[in-house]
Amino acid sequence: MLRPEIELYDFQKVGKKFIETRKYVLIGDSMGLGKTLQSISTMEHGERMLVICPAMLRTNWLNEIEKFTKLKAKIADAKFDWSDVPDVVISSYANVKNIPFDFYADHITLDECHYIKNIQSQRTKAVHKLVKHFNPNYLIGLSGTPITTSVVEFYSILKLLSLEPDKANGLPLAIKSQYGFNMRFSNQSTRSITVSTRSGTRNVQVQQFSGIKNKEELKEYLKGKYLRRLASKVLDLPPIVDKELIVSNKKAKSDAKLYDAFEQGGEMSEHISTLKIESANNKVPFTLKYLIEIIDGGEQCVVFSDHIEPIKNICEGLTGEGISNGMVCGVKSKQDRDRAIEDFKAGKLKVLVCSFSAAAVGLTLTSSRHLVFNDLSWRPDMVEQARKRIHRISQERSCVITSILNGDFDKRIKRKLDAKIKDISQIVTQDK
Repeated sequence: MLRPEIELYDFQKVGKKFIETRKYVLIGDSMGLGKTLQSISTMEHGERMLVICPAMLRTNWLNEIEKFTKLKAKIADAKFDWSDVPDVVISSYANVKNIPFDFYADHITLDECHYIKNIQSQRTKAVHKLVKHFNPNYLIGLSGTPITTSVVEFYSILKLLSLEPDKANGLPLAIKSQYGFNMRFSNQSTRSITVSTRSGTRNVQVQQFSGIKNKEELKEYLKGKYLRRLASKVLDLPPIVDKELIVSNKKAKSDAKLYDAFEQGGEMSEHISTLKIESANNKVPFTLKYLIEIIDGGEQCVVFSDHIEPIKNICEGLTGEGISNGMVCGVKSKQDRDRAIEDFKAGKLKVLVCSFSAAAVGLTLTSSRHLVFNDLSWRPDMVEQARKRIHRISQERSCVITSILNGDFDKRIKRKLDAKIKDISQIVTQDK
């Protein structure tokens, strides 16, 4: 039950009703529209609620539940006492295997449910097994990017949503296997890759799926299960100004190898990873100069990089200039990351330097209207998610999102990422 002073937006009321009516659903609203609140608003219907989310978002869920309701919530880890559970239990995906089957929740939320896109992974199997055993009254998937790279990633969540006992959410998924789903809704191809062996190298043929086919049939499976609204349609958010700043490129040969790797699916061999980090580091001095300009203008800024080394170098450079900063990435403890985020929100830090893996989802950083990409993730969903850290509900100022691009190489990568995002939007954006 929401606290009496909490008022939902009209589109959030529609989302609440959709959940209550359809029961097993995917709320795919674009980032920043309050998917968490929509899920929390339906928790009055459950005797006990279970939230499963990425580990980095557990504290955020705890804070949101305490903010919006009077429900008692606790975070469950491997040592959690399952004999004394509150109204809401919050678990990471990694911890699902430790949830005992004699515990029962009739209201389950899977936050950032694209984390279980791989039907063969252990955490995905654990979640499927748990949902089938519990047979809850409500199953709510939340993800602003339900497809991160390919339409085939819809299979896992669609299979779960088709377990709805009353069949109140539309056509159950008739396709029984991931492979059958891939063949039905994506285009099959093969490509040759070079792998290392004890005697040298050899070429291996790899099967892959890309693009979309039978789009209308797939949308029939989604009807009644999937609700998505775009911020541009339901909120009067301030505009975004996208900027590209080009760094002179003196390593065209290395960049060509990087682009080839990106074209082949982004496989990160040790050599390619080293080249990508080197490319990111080459841009740090330019990024620092640009950040100083922003700070001198009295603003805060969020910075993203795909690698730890440039993150450290940016923070060291800022510290050397006397600019307060914090780091949100895997080398920092959860407590240190949470403290840096709260200090940034409170205006105690001028710059928050983040990795895509640690900060691209679930955070509201609207105290800043500036975001800078020192370098880009090769996953289009991560880039889109990161943008929405500053452009979401509670942002009242126009936003400036700047990509630091290393000559033609980075420009080509960005164009490809933009094209992938457009391709994915054919499915994840609903027809009106």
